[in-house]
Amino acid sequence: AALKLYATRRWYFYDAWNCFDFVCVVATAAGILVDLLSTVTIGTLMSAIRIFRIARLFRLVRFAKGLNQLFIAFVLSIPKLFNVAILLLLLLFLFTVLGVRLFGATQFSGSHDDHANFRNFYRGFMTLVRCMTGEGWNEIMHSLAKDSEFFGLVLHRPCVDSFDITAENYAELQQKCLIDHPVQCGSPVSFMFFIAYTCIITFVVLNLVIAVILEGFEDSTKSAEKDVVNKCIDVWKQFDPHYDMEIPIDSAIVFMETVNSEVMRDNPELR
Repeated sequence: AALKLYATRRWYFYDAWNCFDFVCVVATAAGILVDLLSTVTIGTLMSAIRIFRIARLFRLVRFAKGLNQLFIAFVLSIPKLFNVAILLLLLLFLFTVLGVRLFGATQFSGSHDDHANFRNFYRGFMTLVRCMTGEGWNEIMHSLAKDSEFFGLVLHRPCVDSFDITAENYAELQQKCLIDHPVQCGSPVSFMFFIAYTCIITFVVLNLVIAVILEGFEDSTKSAEKDVVNKCIDVWKQFDPHYDMEIPIDSAIVFMETVNSEVMRDNPELR
């Protein structure tokens, strides 16, 4: 980094990767000096910073045009993906609140257990995140739909169709340990709930992420083409200051070479 800084001088900081290398080297050197000159130990922090130097491997993408274009498309898509993430969190919040309201008192059975339930907001949210990946959502759906016959005849654990917790009966239910272990029967509403959730989250929102990345890929292609066109216009003004819309044939070769060199200089990923 020091040799490159000496060779390129102020141009060194025009490259984002050079800035990243500079920060890593300075942070590492500062950590070594602090360890040598003081009793403060920050070795763990410096090790964590040095690990980030692995990101320098991304510099290799510049040598693969297709891979580099995909990487640029992903970077351009990050702001739009942030909006999609907010929409996803909003939908997860709504479905979690609805799930806690509908299935918060349903008795455990099958895949509906301590690890996947709607007893509280956190556990319900994590359950929906798990279902978003496609893992066992249908099993949880069927477990939440078990009726009184299943609980009574199969599990020998009777349940009730309605289990309302109010301020008047809370103390009584708490004394009977029914607050932590409610005994409400399942409901067929779980089928509509999980099918709607899967269709909206898995088939719509997650596919929207793919659409945003594809749009970013298209934007990255247009951006590169636009840079070349703008550079041609700027260089043309140097060869045709009077806007005659024509230049001598011997200047045309110089014009193309100038455009090519300046485009390569400003867009190293096009090399």
